[in-house]
Amino acid sequence: MSHTPAPSPYICRFEADIDDQHVSTESRYLANLYQTIQRLVTHDDDAATPWPFILPNLKHEVRDFAATCLRPDDPAIDRLRKQLALACDMYEMDEEDLPTVRGVLLDCIPLIQQLEVLLPPRDLEAERAEIERKLRLPEVPIELKIVAHHETRDMSVGNHYAERMYVPFGALKVGEMLPTESLRCGPLRVEEVSETAIALRSGNDLYRVKIEESFQAPSFLVDNPYLSSDLVTLVFSYYRLTPYEQARDLLRDIAEVHEQRQQTVYRETTKAEQCVLDLLNEAINGGMVEVYPLKALLAASNNWATGLIVRRGLFQNILLEGIEKGCLAPDKEVAWEWLDTAAVNNDPTFFMTDMERYYDILCTAAEAGNNIALNLMNTIWEPEQIIEED
Repeated sequence: MSHTPAPSPYICRFEADIDDQHVSTESRYLANLYQTIQRLVTHDDDAATPWPFILPNLKHEVRDFAATCLRPDDPAIDRLRKQLALACDMYEMDEEDLPTVRGVLLDCIPLIQQLEVLLPPRDLEAERAEIERKLRLPEVPIELKIVAHHETRDMSVGNHYAERMYVPFGALKVGEMLPTESLRCGPLRVEEVSETAIALRSGNDLYRVKIEESFQAPSFLVDNPYLSSDLVTLVFSYYRLTPYEQARDLLRDIAEVHEQRQQTVYRETTKAEQCVLDLLNEAINGGMVEVYPLKALLAASNNWATGLIVRRGLFQNILLEGIEKGCLAPDKEVAWEWLDTAAVNNDPTFFMTDMERYYDILCTAAEAGNNIALNLMNTIWEPEQIIEED
């Protein structure tokens, strides 16, 4: 809901070998072009790589590149557009003749390389300042949650689904409409907003919600030309974010930066990273011990997009501290979810040094119906071995 600036046209550096051609670029859009062509020339047209859906993306990347380059009308861009259009036309004429289409796509690589000279000058200080501006906690940690429950009917077939939207306090402006298109619930206008309550208008109806409360509006029908009927029930929740929720939201933004830049050290996010760890400590001090696995994972990794553990001993020490406080009790869902996340890019056998105690913890949780614990056990120990130890 809040204003999000356009992403930087730059990444750290992309390098690849495509059909014996080495390519590299710092442009986000050119990197996407290279990656897409590489995928198409190395994979057949199937469900995993659906060419009809992937090919059109190439022209979108060229468009986005042109919007950020020094000379958007440069003839080199037009030549690339025509070559990509040729590839699309040839595919439409004969979907079975993939080798010919691949040859046309490979001929695009020299044209893409020529576009490097059109990149705008890189302002590293401005990029760093923009990242630091983005990675700031909201001045007022309040959020509005809107859930639109849809009960639909298409002829005699009924269905139910829900769409959700979260709006930070700073984006709630009196007199402005909320972007509710994804909710399919009609327009909502902010009439009043403060740290204690909010009022929203939908047509002639005014909905008021106090802080830390929820409100369910009366159901109403919306116009949906594709369905026989679409009954919507809106549920509003207005609440203060807990330290864990603030940490989780800031973590998401930091992970986006780390994913885009793929560096070893991220100086631009150091302050924000420490802020996340401080918030997790605040949550732990408030009794939410189940965030210990997340604290361990973040403290032990540099790249928060991958969560690759580079300080194994630190991870083990923090996790053990949490275990002593009961963070891996079978019902601590948040803890188990983050432990599962840690296991995605790391060897779960490295999480503890005392494997006998580790086994007992996982076994206890698995017997209580915790599927994450059961999956970890099956990853670390063969099922036959688990049966023997039992």
